Amino acid sequence: MLSICAIAVARPSAITSLPSLSHAEIRRYSRHLILDDVGVEGQRRLKAARVLCVGSGGLGSPALVYLAAAGVGTLGVVDNDVVDESNLQRQIIHATDAVGSPKVDSAAQRVGDLNPLVKLVKHEELLTAENALRILGEYDIVVDGSDNFPTRYLVNDACVLLGLPLVYGTKAHPAAAHIPRQRRGASSHDGSSTRTPLEHARHTSEPHIGAYRDRLRCLDHS
Repeated sequence: MLSICAIAVARPSAITSLPSLSHAEIRRYSRHLILDDVGVEGQRRLKAARVLCVGSGGLGSPALVYLAAAGVGTLGVVDNDVVDESNLQRQIIHATDAVGSPKVDSAAQRVGDLNPLVKLVKHEELLTAENALRILGEYDIVVDGSDNFPTRYLVNDACVLLGLPLVYGTKAHPAAAHIPRQRRGASSHDGSSTRTPLEHARHTSEPHIGAYRDRLRCLDHS
């Protein structure tokens, strides 16, 4: 979560265009305001930031909770799933009374209860090659909380095309942040050949990103 906030605070923006802080926000975020790395300007940048979280499960849940608490002004969540009772032991944004409800509705309820000063935008749909650029293009930073490789490749590809910072993590590894770039000729540590996400999209038969191939061919000739 610190890396996400750090990106939001560091991204260039005209000071005059940043939103001001209300008295309620000054009281709520007072501990941020006394930190040298945040301060008033940093909190204004957090308020101006638009962060999209792909998924509201085991990875997306804590990200949404902490970003809302930190005062990120606009949070988006993409999820077409519903809350199941088996989710509750790890997906901390969802409550017992939300079982059977769309996860985006449950997340919106929790974020609203935690911090009514932030806005949550719901995208109750499956992220696909057809809608990824439209959805991600509305945000400044993307947090990948997905749990499958096709979606992860898709999110990475969309961030490459849009030039957006991507923050990702897995259960086995700590979160990392980078601005995805096209690299060719990459190889793994054991010397075997590997494909970049864009190269994978060109050759894959996965339904989520197979449709990207025509789009990527166009980019090759642009």
